[in-house]
Amino acid sequence: MKLHIVHSLINLNVRILKMQLILRDQQGNPWPTIIIEVANSESLSRIMHKTTQFWLAPNRVEDVFVLKLWKWTLGRDQNGTPLRRFTCYKFCRRNGVVNVHGNYQPVQIVEFGTIDRHNQPYNGCTAPGMCIMNIFPGCIFRGCPRVPPYPINNVVIDFFPIQQAIFRAM
Repeated sequence: MKLHIVHSLINLNVRILKMQLILRDQQGNPWPTIIIEVANSESLSRIMHKTTQFWLAPNRVEDVFVLKLWKWTLGRDQNGTPLRRFTCYKFCRRNGVVNVHGNYQPVQIVEFGTIDRHNQPYNGCTAPGMCIMNIFPGCIFRGCPRVPPYPINNVVIDFFPIQQAIFRAM
């Protein structure tokens, strides 16, 4: 019985070490499980390619959030609010769908600017809590030897404060 327990512990340690080796870069640094990238000048096709070929490559990150800040060309409305499109794309390696070109497709898209893709006014993000995304704890702790023993709620990203911070900087 003692030998069986020791053998099981050795196997568990080997599996943990393998997982730790897999989830590390060439210098031995662990990969984060979630990446948030801001794309101001990159095209959407470039974002899709980079997300698939780099961030979501095997044994790297679980989720990628890309905040796309579209070009600002329309000025401001009568209240002085910038008329600009912002979009967040959520990509998930485990639950994502890959298109015919081999690129991951977003599992969720949230518009959080003041205009839509047709340059029409968009009022879907005018107060806290109106445009949010959730991060599941399993994605945060993926690859960890132990998940915290207490219940963890989803992490909520509210885009309204992000929108307002961008507007203040414009």
